[in-house]
Amino acid sequence: MRDIPANLIIEKNKLQSKAAWLILLKITLNNSEGTELRFVRNFENVDFNDGSGSGSQTYTAFPFEIEPTKNTSKGQIHTVTLRVSNITKLLEPYLEDLDGAIGSTVKITVVNSDRLTEDYSELELSYDVIECYSTAEWVVFTLGAPNPLRQRFPLHKFLALHCSYKYNDVYDGDGPRCQYAGKNITGITKASNAKISCADHEFAVDDVIKFAEVGGMTEINGESGTVQNADPDEDGNAFTVDIDTESYSDYTSGGKCGYAICNRTLADCRERGNSTNFGGFPGIRSGTVRIA
Repeated sequence: MRDIPANLIIEKNKLQSKAAWLILLKITLNNSEGTELRFVRNFENVDFNDGSGSGSQTYTAFPFEIEPTKNTSKGQIHTVTLRVSNITKLLEPYLEDLDGAIGSTVKITVVNSDRLTEDYSELELSYDVIECYSTAEWVVFTLGAPNPLRQRFPLHKFLALHCSYKYNDVYDGDGPRCQYAGKNITGITKASNAKISCADHEFAVDDVIKFAEVGGMTEINGESGTVQNADPDEDGNAFTVDIDTESYSDYTSGGKCGYAICNRTLADCRERGNSTNFGGFPGIRSGTVRIA
């Protein structure tokens, strides 16, 4: 039996009430940031503490529909169909980046608009996204428990010349990683095309470079720029990028810069001086795959 707070039972049993029962939707995407999207089927936003540890969160008023659970007599895993409006194309970039966001989680909570501080743990349902597609009107998620037949088999693949590691993922004590962190920065000028002081950088014109951990000029962290001049001082210790830093804060210390993307090939790994951490298996005959 569900342990529902008495106040909610009283609200449920009222013949009439000014309060509304609302459906909250929390979608946690399976990207590296764990992006959380919160919607409420309502005409206005709702602030609700969903237990995420950062106080009340705003659930944005947004159209969505939930179909009833489908059960069959064939032993199939039951599913729920969730339709989220796609008129604004809000979800499209996430779906493209995450191949449909398969494996993301969805939490559905029913709350009373007048009693948002009650304990709603018994009125929550959590699902995994097991299928997804979009139309001009809707993004349609099929929700359910993960089907064991959908798990990758075999579990591991050993590819000859393709790296299996996530790019820029630095070793943290939990198994091998890419570990490419880039080059150390010793100075950044404030200019329309910023000059980056970086000893023996080996970057070339048109390379796309990303910045991180810069002190003082923190505005440049996370930005990417294209190399315009690979050797402005003719000593191999600087380069310029098409990032306008004139309005940025003054550079103080530190920072890293490195290639913004990687094709996960051995050639790219060698270009970055990181071939010892290559996540492929060049010893396997080229063009073959080993499984385990």
